[in-house]
Amino acid sequence: MIDLKTGRFVIDAEKGWEVHPFMTREEFMQSDMFKTVLNKKEFTEEDEVFSFLVNIDGYEMYMRIITGGRHNCVENISLISKRFDEINNYKCMPDNWEEIAYEIKHIHDDFLLKETTLNQTCLEREKENWFDVSWGSIRSSFDLRYDDPYAEIVIDYRNRTQEEDEELGREIEELGDAFFDVI
Repeated sequence: MIDLKTGRFVIDAEKGWEVHPFMTREEFMQSDMFKTVLNKKEFTEEDEVFSFLVNIDGYEMYMRIITGGRHNCVENISLISKRFDEINNYKCMPDNWEEIAYEIKHIHDDFLLKETTLNQTCLEREKENWFDVSWGSIRSSFDLRYDDPYAEIVIDYRNRTQEEDEELGREIEELGDAFFDVI
């Protein structure tokens, strides 16, 4: 379940697996989820990307977690249905690759409906859906324009305090002013 108010993402309640805004890389690496799923792999202090297969309420998903930023926290979570293997494992695209990509997009949208408090009217089945929330954003991306089509769910954690947001706003404003001074 993804709590839209707090950003807390419970991956497996029984096992206590969860990710949340401001979860540091160290906290993530000490979590039962990391120890169970990723502990067999070798990681260095520089590693910031962690990928694994997980079952979330019956949805088999590839999950990629990216850490870093100013606070060295979990910044981004990407989820892709395991069904995507049907496109990715071909040496050349199957004839029905577009149909499979649409099915994957629908799986992702169904996942978001089940795992959040979003309702059916929020989601457009054939388009990218983007939801800004106080702690970051959730989007269900979908693109067939490239030779390598993709469909994924992306959760971005802002991981900034209100003071940092205000400071960033001032920096952007100053950069904008400096840009116009040059022109």
